[in-house]
Amino acid sequence: MNGWATVTLGEVLPFKYGKGLPERVRTHSGEFRVVSSAGFVDTHNEPLTSGPTVVIGRKGSIGTVYYSPDPVYPIDTTFFVEASDRADIRYAYYLLGGMPLDKMNSDSAVPGLNRSHAENLVISFPPLSVQRGIAAILGVLDDKIESNRRAIELSLGVLDAMAARATFDLATVRLSRLVTVTRDSVNPTHLGSQPIDHYSLPAFDNGARPELVPASTVMSNKVGVSRRSILLSRLNPRFNRTWWVSPKDSRQALASTEFSCLTAEDDEALAAVWLALRNKYFMSELARRVTGTSGSHQRIRPADLLSIEVPDVSQLSDSVRSEALSLLEVVEQKRDEIEKLEMLRDALSPELLSGRVQVAEGPALAEAAHA
Repeated sequence: MNGWATVTLGEVLPFKYGKGLPERVRTHSGEFRVVSSAGFVDTHNEPLTSGPTVVIGRKGSIGTVYYSPDPVYPIDTTFFVEASDRADIRYAYYLLGGMPLDKMNSDSAVPGLNRSHAENLVISFPPLSVQRGIAAILGVLDDKIESNRRAIELSLGVLDAMAARATFDLATVRLSRLVTVTRDSVNPTHLGSQPIDHYSLPAFDNGARPELVPASTVMSNKVGVSRRSILLSRLNPRFNRTWWVSPKDSRQALASTEFSCLTAEDDEALAAVWLALRNKYFMSELARRVTGTSGSHQRIRPADLLSIEVPDVSQLSDSVRSEALSLLEVVEQKRDEIEKLEMLRDALSPELLSGRVQVAEGPALAEAAHA
């Protein structure tokens, strides 16, 4: 490939050690983010790096890669790299993110990323202009993903504000008066290897999008989701896992039995129920009524869930219901778009980083795939 050089990783992107910064000495209100192997964890009033930075997990979450366009303070569980006259820093983020750094554990008693093993990796490294072109293409996709995430957060925040405002002076009724609970039990093994959408707790935690998996890989009976529903986690309800879902007509949708699958007479009525479920009293009652002594396995019984008093959102105006539904549909649309963008980025990234797709081709491929 024209201009690409064979080098070791350390020649072009030497790893530097993060520095200890105990919580007691952090300012917690500074403008610079503190980065651990788990990601952005705090702020401080001064950075350790001088510009855009890529931080790599050294201990704990080994090989995780984070990019910051601004100076940061990587702590001593990390390595970090910065731009140079040979390396574009955002290209470095995509390059390092595609490498098996999580497999390069040291043999010490406390596992960690082995710096010398990583720096001795032999790679094919393009000229700076090509790096910048690759980073620009992938960066457009990541920027759009981040924009969608911000839109989701904003929409959910507006919904919570609506829940507080619109339900403030409503009379209360038991939740059972407003919803129907779906109890359609499905044994996935009876569906063979057909693809299904699996709504699980890990899937919610990983972007609130169902996993598309063969039915045969799903263990134990699940709840069949046949219409637009709200999935409400009964496990550890102190964590917010309230999920607006719309199953696709093209395939079976199954949900974990850790969720209660709630439906209503129509979509606007269900959107109003969402506002009731975001009521502060309801959420506090969820946490208060759990059973089980283990902090990680506390559940609320279905009957106890349905007996909680919530604002009678059946009394809300049509305009409030419609607005709530529109916001929930925006959240769902943005999550679907994130999934498509991530798939495109993950497919395009190795092709660009290997040189199999030239930079000039990248924008056209991205546009065609995204259309």
